[in-house]
Amino acid sequence: ENLISLLKSYNIIIGAAHPYRKGSNIPSLPLKLLNQLDFIDLNGKDIALNKDYTINKTKELSEKLNINYIAGSDTHQATQYGCIYNSIFDDINTIEQLKYSIKNNKYSINISESIDIQVESATLLKKCLKKIYSMGGNYVDVLVSPR
Repeated sequence: ENLISLLKSYNIIIGAAHPYRKGSNIPSLPLKLLNQLDFIDLNGKDIALNKDYTINKTKELSEKLNINYIAGSDTHQATQYGCIYNSIFDDINTIEQLKYSIKNNKYSINISESIDIQVESATLLKKCLKKIYSMGGNYVDVLVSPR
């Protein structure tokens, strides 16, 4: 409650990120909190792992709350960029315009045909970078150093 209250004091958009990922408690939060969200996240990684379940559960929550869902890749690795994205039909220059477009379905969701490969390669890269770090290496240098 305090977090939602604090966030509402800023001119931002608030969404529920990957609500059906293991460990998430978003669907069980009180309706008075969920109804204050601007969108539900249809997450790329979750689609790659279990497409039908993710889409169906996200649509179900969206309908229950009467809040639209939008694409979110939640990526941390470049190979995953573009696995899922929104195409907004209007020119957007303000937060209010973006909120309006989301609320009024003025967008489409695009899912890459290679989403499975993109997510899998991003997951593998993340695992490798964590291993480099755990061994005392600087994974940032590995990524940005010239070959």
